[in-house]
Amino acid sequence: MSSRAWVVAGSLGVLIAVPPALARDVTLFVTADQHYGDALADPLNPVLIEALNGLPGWTYPDAYGTVDVPRGVVVAGDMTDEGLQVQWDEFVANYGLTGSDGVLNYPVYEGRGNHDRRNGGLPVKNGIISRHGSLTYSWDWDDVHIVCLDEIVTASVCAYLASDLAAVEPYRPVILYHHYGFDPISIGDWTDEELDAYEDTIRGHNIVGIFHGHNHLSSQYTWRGYDVYSPGAPALPILGQSFTVVRLTNDEMLVAEYEWTASGGAWTGGSWAWSHAKPLNPPGIVSLSLDVLNATVELDPPPADPENPKYPVGTEVTLEAVPNTFMKFDHWLIYDPNYPGDANVPPAVIEPNKVITILMDNDRHVSAVCKCGSTSPPMPLMILGALAILVLLRRNA
Repeated sequence: MSSRAWVVAGSLGVLIAVPPALARDVTLFVTADQHYGDALADPLNPVLIEALNGLPGWTYPDAYGTVDVPRGVVVAGDMTDEGLQVQWDEFVANYGLTGSDGVLNYPVYEGRGNHDRRNGGLPVKNGIISRHGSLTYSWDWDDVHIVCLDEIVTASVCAYLASDLAAVEPYRPVILYHHYGFDPISIGDWTDEELDAYEDTIRGHNIVGIFHGHNHLSSQYTWRGYDVYSPGAPALPILGQSFTVVRLTNDEMLVAEYEWTASGGAWTGGSWAWSHAKPLNPPGIVSLSLDVLNATVELDPPPADPENPKYPVGTEVTLEAVPNTFMKFDHWLIYDPNYPGDANVPPAVIEPNKVITILMDNDRHVSAVCKCGSTSPPMPLMILGALAILVLLRRNA
């Protein structure tokens, strides 16, 4: 029994405390809407690249440290204004692909926008397929999974996403990007069926951010509970030119919007327009959330913090329910990990055994259900009591 830990009755939260098995430190830049071939954007695109190359080493807002060299730059569509070969060639010459074959110093991961489809759009379409293998593709940095979803998440794109996420553990951070967003400028380009299918596909996965372009505005908002970010564009000098810096560590995700300035065709500095930080689960560590009333639960192996059980992914944990006095164990509710604790979704398993084993392949949520037992003395004691009364009655007779 010494190898086990007792967990006090109650609902235990999901907080970050256990050191990770794998370090996570990923920085990326996100931009969109270069519109090569547009008279307003063309003079500013070289300045944008200069700012992207020069930002590492700058201090983040709110004492978050300094900007690291990014793993790469994500481009959320509309690299060209008219989808022409000459415009695509100019984008490729400036941005390159690997970080060593263009003016930009980092690898590039682009997706299409609606302007890239103009005039048939074959130069951009064929170019992306040649560079990345498909219009939809994904890759990993540390345990962070990033998915390019082309222009908009149509039925075919959604099918690709479902297949891609099927191989991604639910606890891993996932970043998605496409050209159209969910803001008032973009939302009319989606059908209700596409939006519902998209939401259904990503439910149960750790989607830490959705990025998009199209509106040329710098913004952060939520869509159906998911954090959404728009990086701005180089071609709106009245509103300011901007791009997004994203950093994911063991503990948090920081999204900061950098607004750059230019003079005489050169980068002259800038400032942070806004930032958004939120906690992340450590890589390789998942949580066991327990709802327990009128009982205690014994865990084997014991967690480092009995009040906040966390385990490395793949750990098998044995749970034993021990009811309080005059209570009896009835059953466990083992919730579907895709719908943890959702009152509108029935549990995946109702388990009557007091001792169960849970595979910690992602965050898990279970409830121990106990009911009132008999408050009367046990039957043997009742019989002995009755006999004692009879003896006393006979002695007094």
